[in-house]
Amino acid sequence: MSQTSSAGAAPPSTVPARRGAGSALAPRNWRVASRLIAGVAIPTVLGLALTGLRVADATRSAGAYGQVGRLAVLGQQVTGLAQAMEDERADTAAFIADGRPAAGLVVCTGSM
Repeated sequence: MSQTSSAGAAPPSTVPARRGAGSALAPRNWRVASRLIAGVAIPTVLGLALTGLRVADATRSAGAYGQVGRLAVLGQQVTGLAQAMEDERADTAAFIADGRPAAGLVVCTGSM
């Protein structure tokens, strides 16, 4: 009547061997050092890749901002030129309106 706990267990030959099961590439079959290196290297490489993408995007944005800055300076120069031309026209109109002849014209006095 007394049975040992091992009597109910299956014979050792029928227990499947788990050691060789699975792929050699499965992380559970790697050594601890290899798992640790992979656990640190993979996030590091991904972080560097994402940082590189961010830097490339920032470089493109800086180029676009530089171009906008150059266009703003050019716009200011065009506005200054237009203002100078308007001032010149106003000065010429005022000169003529004061009764002075325009350059190159001879004023006739009426006595000939």
